[in-house]
This record gives sequence, structure tokens and C-alpha cells, in this order.
Amino acid sequence: MLSTRHLVEEAISFIHQRKWLVETIPMVETRGVGCTDWLMPFMQDCAQFPDKMVVVFSSQNAVKWVKRAMDSMNLTFPPAIKIACVGIQTKAVAVEWLNASVFLVERDSLSLLKQLTALLPKYAMPVYLCGNRRLDTIPCGLRAEGFSVKEHMVYQTILLPAKTEKEYDAVLFFSPSAVQSFFSVNVWKESMVAVAIGQTTADAIRFFGACNILLAPEPNFLSMLHSLETHFVIAT
Repeated sequence: MLSTRHLVEEAISFIHQRKWLVETIPMVETRGVGCTDWLMPFMQDCAQFPDKMVVVFSSQNAVKWVKRAMDSMNLTFPPAIKIACVGIQTKAVAVEWLNASVFLVERDSLSLLKQLTALLPKYAMPVYLCGNRRLDTIPCGLRAEGFSVKEHMVYQTILLPAKTEKEYDAVLFFSPSAVQSFFSVNVWKESMVAVAIGQTTADAIRFFGACNILLAPEPNFLSMLHSLETHFVIAT
């Protein structure tokens, strides 16, 4: 199989236990942006509106680049600020890296949007800390409901297209950006199975013409691998 990003340790252990062969070819990388444009205004808003602000993270990358930016300025994430996340892995990273409390987590952006619009008072100030390739779902959806949303781009996603002629049993995709990067230089082979970490990633795979797609029940590595294992069992 092919993984389009580096594997975490628990995924490596899972794969080794089953004696699967895996090749890793990252199709994207992330880079932090200069924190001078966003970090101090963000911290000022945190100090001025601690009871109104709600920080929204839709990716682990955003959390990690926020942490790195704050470390570079000897700052810490304000403990009074509420956080909402897409995905349990993003929540786990926010708790570990920012030592923060996450009050709301949903499996995808649309589900989080629905919960935010239902739970937040209209005076709330959602702040979306995101990358340059973020989807419109959360910020545009909140604005449509009358919220004043601030966005700070804290990292950039860079495509790393890499051509491969191999015919894999499965390809693991972790973002629509990785899908775009892969399909920009590779031709999909009908025998292969695409494994998507979430619905937007699955939609991107389908857009490029692949049909045999597994959608992980939960947006994390192990859920993807369990889905693939079930598929292999059924196929044999």
C-alpha cells in the first residue's frame, strides 16, 4: 500500500503486526507563516474578549503551528479561551500541545458548524485558525448565521506531487490537498482501493474519478487501517 503522509507509531505497529508492506510518499508539506501579522492581534483579542472568543481548529497542523508561533514569542495559549475542533485527533493535539480545554469536537466541518450555530450566542466571536487551503464550510457557514468571524492563516500547505508507476493494493489519503497532489501526476488504476480519512477527502478522490473508496468511520490513522483490514477480509 501507499501512504501519502508519514505514519504515526501506532499505525506502523498495526501494519507490522499484519505483515503488510507500505511505502510512504508525502504528497504535501506544511510551513508556518510569519506570526507577526496574526499572533499579536490574536492575543490582544484573547485578552480583551475572553468570554466571547471561541477558537476553531479544523486540523492538527493548525494547532501545531500555533504552538510553534507562540513558543517563538514566549507566549502560552490563554486558558480561558474556548476551543472547538474537527476530529478527535485534533482535539488530542490541542489538549497536549496547548494545554487547552476543548468544549466541542465533531467528526467533520459540517457537523461542527451545525453544533456551533446551535450552541453559540450571537455575541460570540469565532476565530478560525487555519491554513491557506482551508474549506469555506465553517467560516462562510458561521457568517451566514450572523456571526462575525475572524480568520488567521497560521500555516501554508505546499503540494509535493510525486509520480509512481506502482500498482498498490491501497492508497491512504489524509486531505483533499494530498488527493489533488497525487492525481496531478498519477493515473489511478482500477484495481486499487482509496482510503479516505474524512468525507471531504473522499469527495475529492471521487472528483478525480476513483470509484473504490473506503471512508474511515473516524478521522484517524487506525480507523482507516481497520476499514482497510475489513475490506481485505471481505475481498478474500
